[in-house]
Amino acid sequence: MVTVGKKLIVCLFLTLLIVSMESFGLSQAALVEVKVKTDKTSYSLRELVSISGNVTYSGQLVDSGLVGIRIKDPLEARMAIRTIPTGTAIQENWGIEIVSVEVCDSEGAPKDHIERRKFSYFKVTVKNNWLFDRVVMMTISVYDSACIPLGTGTAQTTIAGGHTASYTHMIWIERWASVGNGMVYSSVFDESGYPYSPEKAINVTIIESEYEEPPQNPPPEQPVYNGSYEMKFRLPPEPQPGIYYVSAHAWYYGMKSSAITTFSVEDIVAPPRASFTV
Repeated sequence: MVTVGKKLIVCLFLTLLIVSMESFGLSQAALVEVKVKTDKTSYSLRELVSISGNVTYSGQLVDSGLVGIRIKDPLEARMAIRTIPTGTAIQENWGIEIVSVEVCDSEGAPKDHIERRKFSYFKVTVKNNWLFDRVVMMTISVYDSACIPLGTGTAQTTIAGGHTASYTHMIWIERWASVGNGMVYSSVFDESGYPYSPEKAINVTIIESEYEEPPQNPPPEQPVYNGSYEMKFRLPPEPQPGIYYVSAHAWYYGMKSSAITTFSVEDIVAPPRASFTV
């Protein structure tokens, strides 16, 4: 009887401890806040979109946070996925980390370029440095040299502790993609969309196709701010008109916060052809 009583006391103590820890975690998380906005409320084709905001803890800007940005078009298709730091004071050791990102062929062999009007393959490898299993969402986003998103890919899997997993995604490279140096970005998130670690990026060369007038816009620089963040991309020449959704999921030493904003893309109608009478 005494033994049973001791077990009940121990169970009650552990329950109270867990509840208090969860309450503490929630109170700490409530102190973290992320803000997100766009520089305009409405855009048209080929315009540069700037997404910015900040992350605060107890009202103070933090320079060691990560913000996962996802953009969806009116058809709920993912347009771009990135992880942007809020400064340079980022820790070095991560439980989940991106080991490599590469361009490859359909068999997985490395390549040094991609071609317009063809499918291209991209591979990301992620490692779980923890001792226990983790559910991980791996992502790939490809941009041309004008900073126009060409496509994204996502895959969710469970990685055992101490093991790695790879994901290969196929993306169609449109004929209007700008030739030159593009970018491939890879991020890794948890089930709720919060970043596990910083993104990894590589350059990719996009070579010629039959498109006659590739845009000459240089890719915008990616500034780094203490406590703030900014992400820029350019709309494609044929964007889906309607409302676009931008979600920001911030991580700061295990504490999390999220925010959402929207912008619209105008439906540009081509002018009618001139008519001639004979």
